[in-house]
Amino acid sequence: MISTKLYNEQSIERFKSLTGQIQQTQAKIATGKNVMKASDDPVAAANISFVKGQKVVLERFATNIQRADKRLTLVENMLGDAANIITRAYELSIQANNDTYSPSDRKAIAKEIGQLKEGLKGIANATDEKGDYLFSGYKVGVMPFVENSEGAVEYKGDRGIHAVQVSESMKMDTGVDGAGIFLRAKAGGSATSVFKIFEIIENNLNQNTIKQANITLNFQENGVKAEGSEVLHINLTGENFGADDDLQFNTLPLNAGDGDEAMVAVMEAFEKLDNKKGFSAKLDNNTVIFAREDGTNFSLTATETGVTGATMLSLQASVDEGVKVDLESGVATPLANSNAGIARLKSVLEHINVERTSVGAQIRKGEMQQEVIDRRLLLMTENISSIEDADLAALITELQSQIVNRDAAQQAFVKIGSQTLFDYIR
Repeated sequence: MISTKLYNEQSIERFKSLTGQIQQTQAKIATGKNVMKASDDPVAAANISFVKGQKVVLERFATNIQRADKRLTLVENMLGDAANIITRAYELSIQANNDTYSPSDRKAIAKEIGQLKEGLKGIANATDEKGDYLFSGYKVGVMPFVENSEGAVEYKGDRGIHAVQVSESMKMDTGVDGAGIFLRAKAGGSATSVFKIFEIIENNLNQNTIKQANITLNFQENGVKAEGSEVLHINLTGENFGADDDLQFNTLPLNAGDGDEAMVAVMEAFEKLDNKKGFSAKLDNNTVIFAREDGTNFSLTATETGVTGATMLSLQASVDEGVKVDLESGVATPLANSNAGIARLKSVLEHINVERTSVGAQIRKGEMQQEVIDRRLLLMTENISSIEDADLAALITELQSQIVNRDAAQQAFVKIGSQTLFDYIR
């Protein structure tokens, strides 16, 4: 009885082992994997774990590229829209340069220029799908371009440029320097606010908006000084638009570097006039203050000739108490103003297109890196497959053999277990 019990226990353990082998083989066939757990093949399991870890890292890089591409595509589209607005303003400036356009026509163009400026500001304050500002640097929650109390556009963001890791040794920008694009455009040989150029063109097309009983004229602080040999033409036009109300005079040629000294030249020229036509002027702290003795309103136009370079003397004139308007290019005649605006807008358009090209290069960089990652992922998948994937034909053959062995062992156990001592006695 003891031997029979031991035999039965051993047989049962053998059947369990055979059944376990069959189940393991069936699981391999079902999953298509040759290595189900580390104990199946420790070396292969370690290699698979390492390669899968590398795949996770590469997939994270690919996700970063997709996010950067999405944001940069938005930036590129916004810069394309900005280029379209500047192109339209450029076309309008060329139209305003036509002699056939009347002052009212130019004022109509000025209004459209003003609307284009607002549209440009809207683009500069564009957001992504999460509501983050595209051109505010690291301060994605702060509106980057806002007007101050004097109407000038200021930058409230920072100069930070977001970047994400797209390989073990490479980063990809996800944004641009908003201030560099919109407030430091290379125009006229210096960094210039794109919005300021629009304001100058708009103001120049609305030349007679500076009209009141007292007008001050001075040099713009930190503005462009005389290059030498320029002559300022001052035109004071009375409210009644009659010959007796109009006063025109010219300064002597300015010296190179003249800024505040230009106001002395204006005052000296005024004092030499025999007939001042009811106007008075005084020089106070490098500012010429014009007025009409009868207290009526008048307008000021300051034009400039003899310019040897691309940028003209920077002046300011008052529009009302405490407020100044910059008269870059000296508030020249409509044609001269338009010429200056055309040149500056062309430079700004080139600047925007260069920035747009730079963004496109970043997008292409991401696309190329994505192609590299895709190839690496494919190789890793093939490597894992070569280690991990099962040979189904061999496993099926093995399974059939295991089932046959188990069935044969069970039949033998039944046959042997059914015999007794009496069978041997017979």
